[in-house]
Amino acid sequence: MITLLVVVVVVGTARGVVTSLGGRHLRVTVVHDGSSMMETSEFVNMIDPRNTSVLLPPSQWTGFIIDLIIVIADLANFTFTLLPPSGVASNCVCNETPDRCSCEEDDDECAPGATSKAALVTARDYNCGAEDVLSLNRSDIYFSMYYQTKERVARGTLFTTPFLSGSSLAVMRRTPRDNWMEQAVSIFRPFKWPLWVYVCGAATFVAIVIWLTEHAHPPDFREVVAEDGDVDFQVHQSVWKASGATGGYATGDSFRRDLPQAFFSSWYTVLAGQPLNPSTVKGDTLNLAWCLFGVIFVSSYTANLAAILSKPGYSLHSASLEDLDRNRKTVCTRSGTAYSKYVNATFPNLDVRETLHSVADLEREACDALVDTLPHLQAVVNNKDYCGDSIYVHPDSALAYGPRDMAAGVRASDGADIAEALSFWISELGECATSYDRFSTCYLRSNINRIWREHAETNACASDDDDATVPELKAPAFALPFTLVAAAGLACLVRHVCCCCSPAPRDRFNQLARTPDLYDLLASAYPEFWTPEDDVDFDRLREAVTRDTHTRDDLLPSMLRHYLKTDVETWQRVRTLDAHRLALQTAQDADAFDTRISALKRAERQTMIDSCVRQLAALLDRAVREQRRSRFVRVVERRRRSVGRVLSSTSCFRHASFLPSSTSTTTTTWRSRSSSPALPARDQEQQRSRSWEQQPTQPGVVLRVLRESASSEV
Repeated sequence: MITLLVVVVVVGTARGVVTSLGGRHLRVTVVHDGSSMMETSEFVNMIDPRNTSVLLPPSQWTGFIIDLIIVIADLANFTFTLLPPSGVASNCVCNETPDRCSCEEDDDECAPGATSKAALVTARDYNCGAEDVLSLNRSDIYFSMYYQTKERVARGTLFTTPFLSGSSLAVMRRTPRDNWMEQAVSIFRPFKWPLWVYVCGAATFVAIVIWLTEHAHPPDFREVVAEDGDVDFQVHQSVWKASGATGGYATGDSFRRDLPQAFFSSWYTVLAGQPLNPSTVKGDTLNLAWCLFGVIFVSSYTANLAAILSKPGYSLHSASLEDLDRNRKTVCTRSGTAYSKYVNATFPNLDVRETLHSVADLEREACDALVDTLPHLQAVVNNKDYCGDSIYVHPDSALAYGPRDMAAGVRASDGADIAEALSFWISELGECATSYDRFSTCYLRSNINRIWREHAETNACASDDDDATVPELKAPAFALPFTLVAAAGLACLVRHVCCCCSPAPRDRFNQLARTPDLYDLLASAYPEFWTPEDDVDFDRLREAVTRDTHTRDDLLPSMLRHYLKTDVETWQRVRTLDAHRLALQTAQDADAFDTRISALKRAERQTMIDSCVRQLAALLDRAVREQRRSRFVRVVERRRRSVGRVLSSTSCFRHASFLPSSTSTTTTTWRSRSSSPALPARDQEQQRSRSWEQQPTQPGVVLRVLRESASSEV
């Protein structure tokens, strides 16, 4: 290695190029390059990281510039002493503005045991450090992140070859403060508001069409047909219509009950993929088109929302110095730097504020942007002291003109050989490709690029689990969905607590109409709605019951008591008969036993007759409604055949003892099971159906027959 250096020196001397300083000792002034007086730096760090208010001795200074000086000193054969700026020159910050170097109350730089604030401020003063070489002759070289400027050349500086080129000025901005309202409505940003209006209008239109085409069909139509058959479905639909579930047309009651459900179902289809489940071909056609719309709507919304939420959270407006100057913004620069004067002179509309704490002032909004060298700003962003802070450097903010090259400076009067030697080795360290080539100058050394990457391009904030391309979503982004869910839940809870003891009138009347044992209660409570022919005005009855469920105390308890009474009474009757039979047989009281059994049978017959009457009332009510639509003759004939099938399939009419023998031909046929030879079960059913179909079509006759049977003897 020594031989190689001798050859280089000889060749360089022959060409008139100084490459070795022959072991001279040089004084080198360096400047701490932190954004504040108490911040460590990647370029020249003089601050103790354990106590940032204390300056370290020169032997412990670190950074990119320090390592570069060590390598160049080894190659150029000189020794050196590192010095901070003296602070003696007239252009030093502490001399121009003494108040910046004086201690104030609660000033961290003036804590007990700290280095004097003046020394901390002076250590960062670039202009002051240059004057130690140019005018005070206290140093031989000023070597830090110094720009090559015409002002310094005019002051007598002889610059070396730049060790950093293209390091122009750039802009650092702070990210806008989170706007709670903007984040809350961000879920609606995938679509413009007119499109949301169109979607709501389409959902309402679909709901209205579905209601008009589907509201005349009972909601459990298919289940009833599948389970109970056609005859029982006729009974069910009659009761369902009588309960007010629908009027068959676009009535006000149906509008209030069914349209909201259709509206909710239309939104379920779009948002959750739940089909409308219509029961008509018209509804199926509309449902198919609406489902296709839902697929397109949801996929487009999801894709746009993902793109919006994954965008950076900061604004890119006023990114460059030109933009800031045009908008007359306030910018912060570091005190004691040459570029600060350049910015002030080049951009007259900017309000330039020189500060000792540039990044801190930016974060507390003392200025709109921070202007500094691009390497320094990139190092600040990567510094662990600013991890998670709301600052960023826009990649397009770097100036394409202005100061761009950084170099070391010496006195032009007597430092030409120093500048020449340093320039030679700076160029050599910038050109050598690898430090593993035995014939390279960088063998067993680091070139400039490697030294730079080790200090300035290390991101102390990154981790293996971080994904900088995907921003984290914060709670305000889901504020509106959370609010909607909470409001809906509270509304349901309040409704449940306040109305749990008073079911909705519609639910009450549905239960009331489906409970056969309440027929007598309704007949006695509302006799004005029964005609002489035992027909019922169901419209007025429904309105009265709906109104009185809020005021009458006997309707709801009766409904609850009798709703499941049919099966319970059957079990109770069997158990009562068995108990009485055992008691009377034990007492050897046959006459009392027969009397009691007759009374029980009479009561049982009365209950079952009432059940049949109620079933007929529901069927006849439908016939009366259809009669109002001018289809009386055809409907009555169809109802008569249906009633025959109902009566033939109803358990109460299968017992001949339940009807008197003198009623009519029909009753004689019904009693034929006990008075005529036994027939097969299927023939008996057909015979009963034919006998019933031969009866008159007046509803009052049938009801009177059934009523009279209730008072007949066994």
